[in-house]
Amino acid sequence: MSGKCPLQCFVSVALGLGVLLAGTIGIRADEIKIGLIGTYSGPFARFGLQFDQAIAVYQKLHGDTVNGHKIVIVKRDDGGPDAAKGRQLAEELILREKVPILTGFTWTPSPGRCLKRTGFTGTT
Repeated sequence: MSGKCPLQCFVSVALGLGVLLAGTIGIRADEIKIGLIGTYSGPFARFGLQFDQAIAVYQKLHGDTVNGHKIVIVKRDDGGPDAAKGRQLAEELILREKVPILTGFTWTPSPGRCLKRTGFTGTT
């Protein structure tokens, strides 16, 4: 991976994907919200800190705006490996915060539960 931290690569890809999706799904707002579900408390809180550090470095290098749209990261703490909590947080971000893009998901079961909830089939 050419010396880069896998987490940094993941965050960079997620932010880049968010920017691309924002253009293709027709977001017209002044800001683009990206929902980040990560572990910020408990014994694995270091993962959330790494997410924050990677985002800060990326935004320092590339800025926090794309084509005049400010990128806003809306964070939620899943507290650890709990798929039900991850699903609850994803619903909150989508329904209350109106985020069109979700990322993070430190733990494998969480995105699976969220995809089942949204009815995503993997086809377009």
